[in-house]
Amino acid sequence: MGRPATAQNKKNNCKQPPKIITQPSFSEEDQKKWKEKSVHGRIAIVINEAGEVVQAQVIAASPKGVEEALVDAAKRAKFQSRDGCGELKSDIFFNLDR
Repeated sequence: MGRPATAQNKKNNCKQPPKIITQPSFSEEDQKKWKEKSVHGRIAIVINEAGEVVQAQVIAASPKGVEEALVDAAKRAKFQSRDGCGELKSDIFFNLDR
């Protein structure tokens, strides 16, 4: 009687944005390729209930040609799981000035 229903806990948890566990990051190859450039971008992502980035799409990116590296970096991000909340849409912003 003293415990709230599980569904209520999940519903409250769903109102909060998920915490990031692993930051987006370039692969070693992409780090070498773009290390001398200023990289800027905005990637639209979809995060599943397990906290994985399951979709990533470029909204804006600079310099030309960095789009694939930004998508790959965004997909490396990991968020805290949110069981019962469904998928979440968000954006990741990159601003790497060299």
